[in-house]
Amino acid sequence: MTNVFAVVGEHRQQPGRLLLLGDDGRFYACAPSSPTQPIEVQPSEDWTVDPGQPSVMSQPAAHRFASRN
Repeated sequence: MTNVFAVVGEHRQQPGRLLLLGDDGRFYACAPSSPTQPIEVQPSEDWTVDPGQPSVMSQPAAHRFASRN
C-alpha cells in the first residue's frame, strides 16, 4: 500500500523538519534528509503552516486527528 502525504508546513525551531498531512487525515513529521518513514505528530504552535492551508490549531483535536474514511 502506498501512503500519500502533502507538505503543509515546517517546524519553527527546525526548518528542515516538515509537517505532513497524510491521506489518512493524520499529521506526520519528517526531515527531507532522513531516509526513515514519517512519524505521527500532534501539531502545536511549534509548527508554521503554509499559506493556503487550514490552521491545524483552529480545528478541534477530534477533527485534526480523525481518519478520513
